[in-house]
Amino acid sequence: MGQEINTLMNRNIPMGNYSIIWNCNDKIGSEVNNGLYFCRLLIIDVQEISVDIRQMIKLKE
Repeated sequence: MGQEINTLMNRNIPMGNYSIIWNCNDKIGSEVNNGLYFCRLLIIDVQEISVDIRQMIKLKE
């Protein structure tokens, strides 16, 4: 519990609106189990640091 599953992006990008789609795979490419997951967005700006955490539920089709 509380483990990092995957990193979707780890780089500097210009300000703007972006979308990232997670394919429900972990770091080694295995599909994760159904359940509750958290997405953490860390934004480091010149003047401040912001963190936003969202819940995601993965359900099998």
